[in-house]
Amino acid sequence: MTQDLISSKYLTVDYDEPETPEASSTAESSDIFVETPRPNRKFPTGLIVLCGLFVLISMIGMYSAVNKLTTLYFHKTESVDLSSLGNDSRSRRFKREIREMENRAAETQTKYLPYMTYNEILKFGLAVGFAIAVGLLIIRYPKARKFAMTVCCVAMFYHISAITITCLSTAEVLGPMGNFLDASASNVEEYQSMSAAEKADAQQAFSRAMTGGFILFIGFYLIIKFAFYGGCLLYLGRPEIRDLFENQPETPAIDVSSTAPESELAPIQMG
Repeated sequence: MTQDLISSKYLTVDYDEPETPEASSTAESSDIFVETPRPNRKFPTGLIVLCGLFVLISMIGMYSAVNKLTTLYFHKTESVDLSSLGNDSRSRRFKREIREMENRAAETQTKYLPYMTYNEILKFGLAVGFAIAVGLLIIRYPKARKFAMTVCCVAMFYHISAITITCLSTAEVLGPMGNFLDASASNVEEYQSMSAAEKADAQQAFSRAMTGGFILFIGFYLIIKFAFYGGCLLYLGRPEIRDLFENQPETPAIDVSSTAPESELAPIQMG
């Protein structure tokens, strides 16, 4: 009887069976978060076209800036060949006016050389900026959109600065347009038959026409540039483009413990 009691005492004790490898791996997986791939958003066609235009602008800008700087510092402006104009008094007067314009052009270039150099360096920097913007847009860098918009704003400032210097230098090179008209039309009988007052009116009309045409060209030029860069800014500011770079979806994480059945996670015990 004593032996039966001892046997019953030890038989009533619950023994936990060792965890199987499957149970152990299941329990450990409850603390593991599985990453799922980030969804790949389609690159908009409009953004591809914009990148292509930026690449074109970059290439043209670099070439233009290097060529202009080379011309300013290394190439000398050649004089116009006027040997075919003759040697009479009217031709000599016209030649003299052309040479004076060439001298004014050389003096103007020397006067505005620092500003022209600054403009060309700015142009080259903008060309590099457009190239960098394309690279950042392609890799979808979060701040690529803002960088590209900043480059477009600087480009508009550059064109205003460039056209201002062009206007000032051109006005000095041309000088008094009346004298140029009088010299170029000295062999025209209709002009020579005019009185002094009529010639003065014709010179003023010629000057106004030249100035008006130049202003019209400048206005048309700036409208095209501002329309292009303004359109780029509007496109880069669209919600879908902004969301593509600034609101990239976070990598979702899945808690395995929330999806696994409790029966697979609980340790197996046998009583």
